[in-house]
Amino acid sequence: MEDARFVKIPILPAETLLEGGGEFPLPRLVPVAQSFVGKRVTALEETLVTEFQRLKGLETLGPGASVAIAVGSRGITDIARVVKALVEWLKERNFKPFIVPAMGSHGGPTAKGQTEILEDYGISETTLGIPVRSSLEVIQLGSTVGGVPVWFDWAAASADGVIVVNRVKPHTDFSGEIESGLTKMLAIGLGKHRGASTIHSFGFGNLGRNIVEVARVIRSRVNVIGGIAILEDAYKETARVEVVPGHSLEEREKELLAEARLMMPGLPVNDIDFLLVQYVGKDISGAGFDPNITGRRKIWNVSDFEHPNVSVMGVLDLSPGTHGNAAGVSIADIASRRDLCQPCYSYIAAARSCSHALRNRP
Repeated sequence: MEDARFVKIPILPAETLLEGGGEFPLPRLVPVAQSFVGKRVTALEETLVTEFQRLKGLETLGPGASVAIAVGSRGITDIARVVKALVEWLKERNFKPFIVPAMGSHGGPTAKGQTEILEDYGISETTLGIPVRSSLEVIQLGSTVGGVPVWFDWAAASADGVIVVNRVKPHTDFSGEIESGLTKMLAIGLGKHRGASTIHSFGFGNLGRNIVEVARVIRSRVNVIGGIAILEDAYKETARVEVVPGHSLEEREKELLAEARLMMPGLPVNDIDFLLVQYVGKDISGAGFDPNITGRRKIWNVSDFEHPNVSVMGVLDLSPGTHGNAAGVSIADIASRRDLCQPCYSYIAAARSCSHALRNRP
């Protein structure tokens, strides 16, 4: 006897469907809206000015001291506003700030590519009135206790002080007390291509530990004034901005990560037969899909999340903000294909037939 709760859907051969010759009825679909608690900061610039007072490490620097502002992560809603407020605050106090792209291997990796990514955020010499010193040149600061070489951006190392600006959130590729945020930006973002590649070469299973150990070496060799931590709610609105002094970076980031995890959105059921995702992209997640939402990592020697358990996952398109970067699309079981390439803001559908995208996309 058939169970009335389930509807059987006849699946035609793939060749028939692709040729447009197959039709079959779908069960009745019911739209469901999910609501989350929004915590947007309503007076962002005023809040930032108050927080900047906690950058006590600047008091040891004399007038005219150079301050490197490290910026790099994608998809942060108010990143341009935060950086602009910090730059203006530093200039009012007679410091000489400059921007350093801190994005590891992203943007090509080339100095020009990383500069262009920052411009897409609204962060440039034109918008801020200060230099953007973009280079892949690094210096070695030493090695960790585990033997990992520590590489660091030369321009940031030459500054009198360094301030990192990043969102604190759960990472896509590993789990730990510290994941994606200020510590990771020090270790991987400012390690540029060489540093990022070195840390990743020790395996994703060791990523969390090595990021923390590399950052410890950096803080012992470089004057890290502090970090501007940004937390976002489930609607990607800025829920908190906090200055974390350099000496308490590691311990405070653990607490901020726990808070950020509580604000993340999630799927309303644990067991899902088919999950269809509208967009995938690097601006959404470093892995294209966010495994903290989908439950899937698909990384060697790194476990998937226990929930949600998705049997089949499909994706329809790349996000406009990913600029053609389709990293992570293979996490899906099914993906649509787009053969059209638009040079400026294109989507990659079938990379094999899209030579322009292969030549020009990061």
